[in-house]
Amino acid sequence: MAPLTYLSFSLLTLGVPALALAATTDRTRLRRTLVAVTVLATLTTVYALPWDGYLIREGVWFYPTDAVVGRIGYTPFGEFAFFFLQPLLTGLLFSRLFAGVAADVPKAPFPAKPVGAGGWFALALAGGALLSVPGGYYLGALLLWVCPLCGLLWAFGGHVIWQQRRVVAHSALLVTGYLLVVDWLALILGIWVVSPAHTLGLVAAGIPLEEALFFALTTLLVVQALCLLAWVAARTGADRLIWSELTKRLYSRLNLTSVGEIMARRREHRHLAEWAALVGVPVPEEKRAQPDTGE
Repeated sequence: MAPLTYLSFSLLTLGVPALALAATTDRTRLRRTLVAVTVLATLTTVYALPWDGYLIREGVWFYPTDAVVGRIGYTPFGEFAFFFLQPLLTGLLFSRLFAGVAADVPKAPFPAKPVGAGGWFALALAGGALLSVPGGYYLGALLLWVCPLCGLLWAFGGHVIWQQRRVVAHSALLVTGYLLVVDWLALILGIWVVSPAHTLGLVAAGIPLEEALFFALTTLLVVQALCLLAWVAARTGADRLIWSELTKRLYSRLNLTSVGEIMARRREHRHLAEWAALVGVPVPEEKRAQPDTGE
């Protein structure tokens, strides 16, 4: 008999540390983190639910009846709490270590996007092959599920992840280490049970290899996604500042008094470089060929 339900266990082991971190985080940083985590947790939950429910149905892992207070489909309420609290805890810790990222990130010393994406997609293919290996079902399903997402992140912003590799690695290692302790406790207390028939049998300190990789890969996915979200926010903010300054200069220098006039000018000068030359606002080199999409 499990001494705690899965839901109460998730709230205790993830919710309490997350609250402690939130209480000691400044409001601006906390607000940004909560927005990013909410978006990310919603997307990952929608993506994970079919996969999670399928593996529960197949018996890859299961939960004792007394550890479950309710389900939606095959997924216990505690799983939903875990889906949200893991990114929240990860995001709050990441925000402590993350010093920020510039809008303009230099290229990596190697083709980071194709190399990184290719490596992750190769792991996904390996996961597909493991599905037919005795005991490889859990690991294969895990790689096939999480690696394509990591590959897409690298295809989008591999050079950014490479530049931020130290904070990404430190954040992922710290959170993964804590989650492994949580997993060890859950296995000892019988909160969840992993099927030996679907694992390779490689166990360290009572934790199956598949469980360790699950928490490591999902945490790494969250950290990389948060890093790229910060980069996108920085780029969006920089672009808005540039266009705002351009518009102010246009109004003052060209005496434009209506929205129609400003839009007409934007149709004539469709690139930032042309606007910069017109009103004297410096624009970063890599943005000079950027088209105006503001029509």
